Amino acid sequence: MIDIEALLGTEADQLLNYRCNTISRDLLHLPGPDYVGRVVAEKNRTTAVLRNMQSMFNHGRLANTAAGPRSHRIHFISIQRIS
Repeated sequence: MIDIEALLGTEADQLLNYRCNTISRDLLHLPGPDYVGRVVAEKNRTTAVLRNMQSMFNHGRLANTAAGPRSHRIHFISIQRIS
């Protein structure tokens, strides 16, 4: 097993125990297999767009986790900001 604290060195305690007080937990859209239906569908997207987004999330090594390729995640973030 990897010793994460050893890898982080002197900053381990600060990094592992960090609590953000700037952004409310209620404002976060956490990834999950239901991401498209839970988050993207509420942005008034067409069924074709929703189907294609779900299809991208359902492929690859991280299928059904909503943690797909970085390029897809950046694209979805930009779509949400435009809305």
